[in-house]
Amino acid sequence: MKHLMFIFALACSLPLMAQKNMFSLSAQYGNFDRSPILKDNLAHGGFTLGYQRRIGNHFSLGGNVSWSRFKSAIYTFGNTPSQVPFSIEDKAQLVVIRPEFRWYLNNPFHGLYGGLSLNSCNYIVRSEGETLSPKIQTSNDRGAGAGLLTGYQFNLKAGFGLFLEARYDWMWLGSVGANPGASKNVGLSVGVSF
Repeated sequence: MKHLMFIFALACSLPLMAQKNMFSLSAQYGNFDRSPILKDNLAHGGFTLGYQRRIGNHFSLGGNVSWSRFKSAIYTFGNTPSQVPFSIEDKAQLVVIRPEFRWYLNNPFHGLYGGLSLNSCNYIVRSEGETLSPKIQTSNDRGAGAGLLTGYQFNLKAGFGLFLEARYDWMWLGSVGANPGASKNVGLSVGVSF
């Protein structure tokens, strides 16, 4: 019986070991700290489309493109006569292009992996508020940085699997409001690969 199970496991894993390319689509959820001085954390959700190519027994090289959407409201009410009550609502989009290098503990596209990425991002913010002049302001910001990732790939059948991934991205944005500088993106992705 043990021999039959071993032969079955080997037969199922051979197509995975021979797989050279992997495409992935995932939903992501995370937290983007766009202003390190004010600690303005924005929860976000979005999608990621990725591609990996096997380059060795334990390595793959590829990348992904992700899109995220944010929404935050800032309400301030004056405590002294000189302070003016105001409210501002921000709607933001973050697009990130990430070349990635992954190291798999087992075979590529199977099991536990870790990796490094480079980040190039475009961050668009649309602010709307009664006290803003003009009442609607749009800013467009670009940035670059690097990231770390780790995840686990579950293969359901040859060429198809599920994965869970956590990542930490560091980005330098040119002008985040009045506080240009480093921003952090912490995210969790769940997706399918084929």
